[in-house]
Amino acid sequence: MYKFLAGMIVMAAIGAFLSKPTQDDAYEEIAHLTRATLEQQQLHEAQGVRAAALLACRLSPQSCVELLMSGLDLNYEDRILYAKIDLDGFGMEAKCYGAFSKFYCPNGLVKQ
Repeated sequence: MYKFLAGMIVMAAIGAFLSKPTQDDAYEEIAHLTRATLEQQQLHEAQGVRAAALLACRLSPQSCVELLMSGLDLNYEDRILYAKIDLDGFGMEAKCYGAFSKFYCPNGLVKQ
């Protein structure tokens, strides 16, 4: 029984090590989340500069995501079995952990 349990733990650790997300995966995930957030924003509810920015982002989403990503500070730490990401920018911060090809942000974005 204990050999089976120890074997399963070793197999899980090897799986975590081999499927740990890379720094490029982190950038892609943040860009995807930024793009999804921009798509969810309602243009008719925005006014002034915010409406103009949303309209510009709808016309050219890739350049808008690149502009927003330039204002974010992404710190990637490669741990042995997982990756840790600290994200700061625009008065918000998040701590995310990556394992098994996925990123998990337990508290999401919080104000600084």
